[in-house]
Amino acid sequence: MARRKLDSTRMKDRKGVNAKVKGAAEVIAENREERKHGRPTSYHIGFDHIAEQACIINADSPGLADMFGVDVSTVEAWMRAHPSFQSSVKRGKARTDDEVERSLIHRAKGYSHPSEEIVILSEGKGGSTYVERVQVTKQYPPDATSAIFWLKNRRPQDYRPDSQLAPVGAQPDDAARVIRETLAAMTDDVEKPE
Repeated sequence: MARRKLDSTRMKDRKGVNAKVKGAAEVIAENREERKHGRPTSYHIGFDHIAEQACIINADSPGLADMFGVDVSTVEAWMRAHPSFQSSVKRGKARTDDEVERSLIHRAKGYSHPSEEIVILSEGKGGSTYVERVQVTKQYPPDATSAIFWLKNRRPQDYRPDSQLAPVGAQPDDAARVIRETLAAMTDDVEKPE
């Protein structure tokens, strides 16, 4: 009798265990459906601020990947998966772009700024020498290269490279022919010496 009682207890225990295993399996299956496949992300919300500050000092995707110790594709995946990370990167890059744009405008237009120079002064032969700080205004003339670059990007229709000024479909021979005809017309107008 004791043996039968033990067997029936085992059966009850097995049924309980089987029910628990079945319940756990269902929970695992549900979690598996909710969870995305693959390795868990190493992204942390604190990376947003770090990425923005790094982009302000000119970091790009490879630079961010190196800084976070991940692959470039991981940084790009973070930007797709986490809008806050993407907007932080864009804000940092935009801030730097704005600063460079202001510098380019200053360079193209010319600018001046106050500065301080240290001047060594002496009082004749054998006289004492002393150092003095002098306030000056430094002047920088407009830079033609910066101005051309700015205009080509801001007004491309007005400042195209010379190669784009020819009509669409024109051949180099056509341009040479037009030049020859123009020169011939100009020389015909001039009286020939006799």
